Amino acid sequence: MSVQVRRRTALLEVFGVYLTGAFLSDHVERLLVHWRVISPQNPLQLLTVHMTNTELLLASRQLLLTPILLCGSYFALIIPINWWYQQRTRGIRP
Repeated sequence: MSVQVRRRTALLEVFGVYLTGAFLSDHVERLLVHWRVISPQNPLQLLTVHMTNTELLLASRQLLLTPILLCGSYFALIIPINWWYQQRTRGIRP
């Protein structure tokens, strides 16, 4: 396999993981909203000057779930791809 083909393949893999991870994150978020685990409202709009501690904890939890969902969906794709590469390259090495 030539160097140019490897670079193109790597670039397509990165774009594929990026787009598929965002797509997967959106679908997981819709499921969590449907199951009422998270609120569909923007957590930044919940922040006010006169918030109670309970409301602040709820908004903080929702703000934390956003990067967890996004990174989790990326890693849900990255880990199997990495495993597949390791299995594939074991047969190539002497």
